[in-house]
Amino acid sequence: MPVHHTSISVMRAADTRRVILTINDYSHVMPIQSSRSDLNA
Repeated sequence: MPVHHTSISVMRAADTRRVILTINDYSHVMPIQSSRSDLNA
């Protein structure tokens, strides 16, 4: 899977358990990229 630069992935860990909550989230930069017509998803 291609990973967008500046993307955020979140994992929660407790004891021996691991849960992936988000992968490759780049919604925080979409307003900037959209305004510049610089989409590189």
